[in-house]
Amino acid sequence: MKRKRNHIFRFLFCGLTLVFLSTCIDPFRETRVAIPQVLPSDELSGETNPTIRKQFSEGTTLSSLLGEAGFNVFEVHRISTAARKLVDLGKIKTEAHLDFFFPKYPLCCEAEMIEKITLELERGQSLILRPLREDSSGKPAKLSWVGEIVDLPQESRLVRFSAVLDHASLWKSAAEAGIDAGAMNVFVELFSWDIDFSREIRAGATLSFIVEELLIEGKHFAWSYIRAAEFFTGDRLVQAVRFDGDELNPGGYYRPDGQSLKRMFLKSPIEAARVTSGFSLARFHPIFKVSRPHMGVDYAAPEGTPIRAIGGGVVETASYREGSGNFLRIKHNETYETAYKHLSAFGKDIVPGSRVEQGDVIGFVGSTGWATGPHLHFELYKNGEYIDPLGEVFPGADPLPEEVKGKFKKSAQFWLAQLPKTGASSVLARQ
Repeated sequence: MKRKRNHIFRFLFCGLTLVFLSTCIDPFRETRVAIPQVLPSDELSGETNPTIRKQFSEGTTLSSLLGEAGFNVFEVHRISTAARKLVDLGKIKTEAHLDFFFPKYPLCCEAEMIEKITLELERGQSLILRPLREDSSGKPAKLSWVGEIVDLPQESRLVRFSAVLDHASLWKSAAEAGIDAGAMNVFVELFSWDIDFSREIRAGATLSFIVEELLIEGKHFAWSYIRAAEFFTGDRLVQAVRFDGDELNPGGYYRPDGQSLKRMFLKSPIEAARVTSGFSLARFHPIFKVSRPHMGVDYAAPEGTPIRAIGGGVVETASYREGSGNFLRIKHNETYETAYKHLSAFGKDIVPGSRVEQGDVIGFVGSTGWATGPHLHFELYKNGEYIDPLGEVFPGADPLPEEVKGKFKKSAQFWLAQLPKTGASSVLARQ
C-alpha cells in the first residue's frame, strides 16, 4: 500500500512539473493581451472606442512606454519587433503619442483584448500595430503583431498675414507682427526669384500674403502653398498669384499680367543674408591690406547657415583650396557657372558629377581658407568671364498661354483683393 501511494505521489509530481515547464519553456503561447495600467492623465474622453494615451518624452522609448503600460517583456518584444520592421525606433519624435484602442463592444471573454496600438510619426503619418490571433486558415495561432504606416487625415484652411518692416530685419519684423516663422519661410522662398532680401529691404516696406495651413486633428501640421502675395520693398511692388494648372498647363506662380515669377536663377544663394562686400575691380583686402579685384559678392551669415544652388546644374568641383577653403563650382548650362567659397561643409551627396536642382542645399556658411569670419564668397561666370551677380538680369520662364490668361487675370484680381490690410492677420477660410 505504501509503495502504491508513493507511485501516485510521483505521478502527480511529474504531472505538475510538466505543466510548470511547459509554461516556462513556451512563454509565447498565451493569446491574450494584458490590460495596460491606466492613470487618470492617460485617459482620453470623447473617443468612439475606449482609448489610453501615453506620450514620449526625453529618454523614453517604445519599450519603456509599453512596459510602463503594463505589457510583459514578451509582449514588448513582439510589439517592438513588428514596429522596428517599418520605422526607426531611435528617431521617434519627442512628445509623440502612443495610443491604445479597445473594442467598443467586445465579444464574451475578450474584454481585455486590445484592438490596435497607434504611434504618431512625422510627416503626418501614423504607425498602426494590430494583434494577429489567427493564422492564414483562420485557426488560433500564437499571438503576433503586424503593422502598417498610414497617412493621417488632414484638413486645411487659408490664413492671412501682413507686416510693416519697422527696421531692416525682415525676420524680426515678421515675428513682431505675429507671422509664424514657417509661413514666413514659404513667403521668402516664393519671392526668391525676384527679390534680393539681403539688400532690397527698406524700413517701411510692407508685405501681405494668404497661405494654406494644413492641420491634423485640428492642430497645425505644416504650411503649404501661398494663394496670393505682395511685397512692397520701398522702391517697387511685386505681386504673385498661384495658378493651379490644368490638363495642358502646369501650375505655378505668376504676376497679375500672367508673366511667370520664376526665373532661371534665384536672386541670392542665402535667404535674407547681408551683403558685406560687392563686386569690385579694386577693393581693399582685409587680410593682405592691399587693393585688389573682388570678383564676387560676400554674404555675411552665421556659421552653418544653409547655402542654396541658385539654379539647377552639375557639380564640377567640390574640394578644398588654400585661399578659397572648401570650394564648390556648379555648371548650370553652356553660358552660366557659379562658385561658392569658404564653406564649413558641403551638402549631402555633393560631389563632382552630382546633379543639383534650384534651391537645393549645397553647403553651409563657414570661414575656411583666407577668411576673417564666417561668410560666403559667391561668384558668377558668363561665358567663362566674371560678372557682377547683383547686376545681372536673368531670363524668366514662359508666361501663361493666351487661352488661360484671361481666366487667370480674373482669379488674380479676386485673390489680391483678399490680401489683408497692413498689420492684420486672420483665418480667411477653411477648405
